[in-house]
Amino acid sequence: MLDSEHWEIGDNPKVFMVDRLDYQLEQKMFQLGFFRVPEGIEFINTGSMGLFEGSQITNPILRLQMEAMIGNARWRPGVQARKEGVITLTRSWALTPRLVVMLRNRILSEEQSFLDQGLRPQSHDFLPSYYHDFPRTVAAITYKPPLSPATRRMMSGPQTEEDMKLRQEFQVEFKLDGQIISTRLKDTLKFQISTLNEDQAPRVNILLLKHCKGAINFISPSSLRKSLKRYADDRTIVVEVNSGTRFESLDRKLEAEEKQVPGV
Repeated sequence: MLDSEHWEIGDNPKVFMVDRLDYQLEQKMFQLGFFRVPEGIEFINTGSMGLFEGSQITNPILRLQMEAMIGNARWRPGVQARKEGVITLTRSWALTPRLVVMLRNRILSEEQSFLDQGLRPQSHDFLPSYYHDFPRTVAAITYKPPLSPATRRMMSGPQTEEDMKLRQEFQVEFKLDGQIISTRLKDTLKFQISTLNEDQAPRVNILLLKHCKGAINFISPSSLRKSLKRYADDRTIVVEVNSGTRFESLDRKLEAEEKQVPGV
């Protein structure tokens, strides 16, 4: 994998099949997002190499189609269910106390576009993502070399038979001007870093705490205590039976530490 170009990994027979499938899925179906915390909140670190968050497929026909296409039970556990049989909606990494990077399934952006227009989403095959209301931005792309006039016209909306053919090539084969998108190594993408609000940011920590099996790295005791309280109070996701008492001893230690160091 390390010796391959980004666009080669999905079709490289020297890479394990399960890794190729995961890589292809993220390459073609996920969008990148960067989020920072508001003042007074921080992201914790639990040593996690990234968290998957998913949803059960509620449409039985779609589930059979996906299993036939990708393979039986090729789903990862999600936060809304204790069992297998979910499709990944987001994958996130808290890189620093102020920055989280997220891969987000294109399904979420497609459904949000309907909501923004005051329309009902076409698909109700999935449960809502725990991060359903996180800001969505599209990267500003600089194409090098520039796209042809025909492709630029196609991207602004199909108008002719040629436009429809180019759009089909783009959506199915992931090509622009006959070239696979991921091979356009000179294109540059400029991403916006969005600031989460005081309701959204703690959810990142709630999922981290839910899956925490060891040490918690943090900067501010008061900020971590806020996250522990939100974790105990959260009723959106399925959590452990003892979620309200799981971190009680840690909370008491943090409270004592705050009293010893005024202004923390």
